[in-house]
Amino acid sequence: MPRNTIKCSQCNKTFPGGYEYRMHWEKHLDEFLKKEKQCGTMKTPLQELFEYESDLTHMFDSDVRVAGAILEYIRTNKKDMLKKEKELK
Repeated sequence: MPRNTIKCSQCNKTFPGGYEYRMHWEKHLDEFLKKEKQCGTMKTPLQELFEYESDLTHMFDSDVRVAGAILEYIRTNKKDMLKKEKELK
């Protein structure tokens, strides 16, 4: 019988493996996202992009590098960004 070695920091429930914990954790994530949406504290994709740009500006010494990183971020995440934008409306 497997020993419960993973403990949820939200509710202290324990799990024998990562898969079980991950499935359980999704419930907490859904609750968190619903709460954020109701409170209006969830950032829009555009707000997240501005924050990302600010972080990159502090990391890189070149505007070209910042622009390249932002373009890559948008190309990689555009579907998720559009989906989130629709959910926030």
